[in-house]
Amino acid sequence: MKMNGVFILLVTSFLSCQQLKAPDTLKPVAKEDYFEPGKEYVHMIPDSLRTAEQQAVYDKLQKEIPRIYVEHVVVEDSLLVLKMTRDEFADTGLPAQYYDLLLKDLQNNNAFFYSGYSDGQRMEVFLEDGKKYYKESMEQSTGKDEE
Repeated sequence: MKMNGVFILLVTSFLSCQQLKAPDTLKPVAKEDYFEPGKEYVHMIPDSLRTAEQQAVYDKLQKEIPRIYVEHVVVEDSLLVLKMTRDEFADTGLPAQYYDLLLKDLQNNNAFFYSGYSDGQRMEVFLEDGKKYYKESMEQSTGKDEE
């Protein structure tokens, strides 16, 4: 009976450790894999060379991407995770390649965070600080518009 309890405790401990992604397995996205060939990335086009349509997409990116981070990025198992489906992202009207960029950015952020940057800070605190900064920035820019 005592042996069963120890065995169950050991198995449970082992399985709970397996569910967490070990920091050693976090690899940043390779530079050559970051952008998909044949796709247009309007944020990479200089302002002076953008068409009116490209500028409209760029303006929408500037507005929507930070909002998506604030509303749809969470911490799970000490890693940043996007809680938004590809279909939900498509509903924003942004080009589909930016969904993939968001996922790659989160992978890079996770790898960077665990590469020694964190200085003991928890990922939850790191994310909440970023969200707080964004919200304060939005309030300040909204306040300037009203003046």
